[in-house]
Amino acid sequence: MALLALALLWPAANPVLRWAVTRASWLGIAVVGAGVVGFGARAAGVAPALGAPPPDLVPAVAALLVGAVWAGALAVATVGAARAGATT
Repeated sequence: MALLALALLWPAANPVLRWAVTRASWLGIAVVGAGVVGFGARAAGVAPALGAPPPDLVPAVAALLVGAVWAGALAVATVGAARAGATT
């Protein structure tokens, strides 16, 4: 995911490569977002099939925040890269 985020910084010289990186980035955002939602459901105890809720609340909330910030930051970077590619 970090390499994919770095690939968004490359100039949009090749539109096919830019399209592929942008689409892969949106897929990564969806996967991380699904992980955050799934872990949140597990932590809240609303999805017992995913496992027992974590015993400590603070690390669980920290993990959720890290995942949410990562997905949000990657979404902002992807939108910026898509806009930059559309204007070149």
